[in-house]
Amino acid sequence: MLSGFFAHEWGNDLFQRPDLFESFCLAAREHDNGWCEWELAPEIDPKTRVPYTFMSVPTEEHVALYQRGLDRLAKVDRYAALLASLHCTGLYDRARATIPGYSAKYVKSTESQLVNEFLQRLKLQQLRLKVDLRTNPATKVPGRRQIAGTERGSTGGFGSPFALFLPQFLGRGHDRQRSPARRTRNR
Repeated sequence: MLSGFFAHEWGNDLFQRPDLFESFCLAAREHDNGWCEWELAPEIDPKTRVPYTFMSVPTEEHVALYQRGLDRLAKVDRYAALLASLHCTGLYDRARATIPGYSAKYVKSTESQLVNEFLQRLKLQQLRLKVDLRTNPATKVPGRRQIAGTERGSTGGFGSPFALFLPQFLGRGHDRQRSPARRTRNR
């Protein structure tokens, strides 16, 4: 919920609001909505005798919680679901786990098949959402060929570090000249 508040306040003279702004805010606000029921009755970690943390929840349950939330969000707003799905994919991205300040969900070697299958389902879900969004006139931004963030080299108006990763998830190259750090408000 707090992330949704911050997202709604996004935009000033230096950073424009993202295209499809309400969907962006919804994604920020609801990206963890699959956890609602779990948070009402959190399970206790038998090793620490305190409730599991967000990242220490057993992987099978973590996957199920995220999938439930993504399914809920996709029924309401496909673009918000795509953004939340990309966020979820990043939680399991071991390659980025070496970035300072970034942590990936710890996955035991015995859980790697479960996680790989989940990531494949997420990629398929993302592909379906992108196809739906590209063909839906309501999600096309005036003056753009496709949905925000899918044009070649575009960051889709996202003035955030997230924008650096969005093009690679959408299957496009990233144009360093138009990265958020180098882009001005009046492109």
